[in-house]
Amino acid sequence: MFINEYGIEQSGEKLEGLLSLLDELLAAGVPIDGVGFQCHTSIDEEFSPSELGQAMDAVIAKGLEVQITELDVRINDDQTGKSSQKLAAQAELFGAIASEAAQRYPECSALVLWGLSDADSYVNHSSWLSQDKDWPHPYDENFMPKPAFQALYQALSRP
Repeated sequence: MFINEYGIEQSGEKLEGLLSLLDELLAAGVPIDGVGFQCHTSIDEEFSPSELGQAMDAVIAKGLEVQITELDVRINDDQTGKSSQKLAAQAELFGAIASEAAQRYPECSALVLWGLSDADSYVNHSSWLSQDKDWPHPYDENFMPKPAFQALYQALSRP
C-alpha cells in the first residue's frame, strides 16, 4: 500500500506532517509499503531535485519504498508558448528528477509519467492553470520524442 501525495517534494510542513503520519501508521502496524511523490512541476517553479532526493531519503530511512508518480513538467506558465529554451529547461528538470530516482534504485521502485504525449495532456483541459495550452510531456503532439525524452532515457539508462 502506497500513500501518493503532492507537495511533499520539498522540505516544509507538508513533508514533516507526512513523515509524522508514517511514524504513527508504522507504529500501529499499518502495512504501508511506500510513498509516491507526485512531482507535478514547471520550469517556472522553484523545484529542487536535490530536496526531492532528501525527501525520498527521509521516507527510505523508515524502511519504505518511494516512487515518482504523476511526473510532468509544464513550460508555459508565462503564456508565451514553447521555445527551444523552454524545451531545454524542461529536459533538464525531467533528467534531474529521473536521476534522483535512479540514484535510489531499488528503494525507488517506479517512475510514472502523468501523460506521455502533449496531444492529450490533462493540463489543456484544466481550469486551475493560467495558460490555455502547455506541453508538459516527453513526446510532442505528433508522438515524436522531445529533448525531455532524451533526458529521461539518459538518466534512467543503466551502465
